[in-house]
Amino acid sequence: MKTRSPSVAICIPTFNQSDYVAAAVESAISQFDVQAEVWVSDDASTDGTASVLDKFAANPRVFIKRHAVNKGIASNAGWVMSQPRTEFIVRLDSDDMLHPHYCKNLAFQLKSFPKAAVAHCAVREIDANGISGRVRRLARRSGFQKPDEALRVAAAGYRVAANICMFRKAALDNLPYVYEEGLKFCEDWDLYARLAASGWGNVYYSRVLANYRVWKDESGLREQRRADEISGIVHVLGSTLLQAWHQRNWSCAELDAARAQFASAQSAALGSLKSDSAEFKHLRQLLMVLSNGNSELLDRQLEQMHSKRFLAKAVNQLNVKCRDFLKAIIYH
Repeated sequence: MKTRSPSVAICIPTFNQSDYVAAAVESAISQFDVQAEVWVSDDASTDGTASVLDKFAANPRVFIKRHAVNKGIASNAGWVMSQPRTEFIVRLDSDDMLHPHYCKNLAFQLKSFPKAAVAHCAVREIDANGISGRVRRLARRSGFQKPDEALRVAAAGYRVAANICMFRKAALDNLPYVYEEGLKFCEDWDLYARLAASGWGNVYYSRVLANYRVWKDESGLREQRRADEISGIVHVLGSTLLQAWHQRNWSCAELDAARAQFASAQSAALGSLKSDSAEFKHLRQLLMVLSNGNSELLDRQLEQMHSKRFLAKAVNQLNVKCRDFLKAIIYH
């Protein structure tokens, strides 16, 4: 007797991704050996996304929703992931793509490990033009990770190769919400941590099953985006994980160390801002919250950054003088 294929919904939140969303939808439609349906939630895009999605409107397995008002990334993704009634849910961003056997393989992993709420895999990086790059793999073997272990690991960050994951619908239904309203960064990390805190483990599969788009940003994050990122980190470490630590009577030393480490890394953003600017003051205030008020840590990081810039400037000036001196010798 043939085993019934698992039912999977691939959920694609999108906003102004008209150049890529069709490839994401095609990759979702083309899954082998599963009962797959595709849900696309267009967050009031202002480019040609709506026209691109119209091409899939006649497909009975594709459900498209266009919001009249922009909901934001967390709300849009949470909305679309709450709609299907399938056994498993996949979160796929609209600039990424699934390999044809993604759903089959990860659904098998979740069926093999009934205590796992999340299945994730290795991915292949691609650039804006679809050119393949390096493979992202985790430094762990394929297999199940228990909830408490997942929680402790989560203190160091979102431990997946990329935010392309399959979720057990029953686990999501037990949460009060999929994504925290208002989070603009770290919403995936927060969901991962809340699932672990509620007693669910995860399963990793080391095979490459998806393409993950990597964007080059020469100028780095803008101040507001950086502020959103820091706020997200504060929420995960200072609320979600802190509550889980208290429930288990764990020492908060791990979380305090993690907060200091993240604050130290994020403080690099201050180096490009004038110390009397509103942007500098805003970010420093957020970093103070993240570091639990450790002003010495932030001041030390700033001093190191200023020293490095001063040294680099001095070396550059010395190189110019040496070059000019050698030119003069050669000329004479």
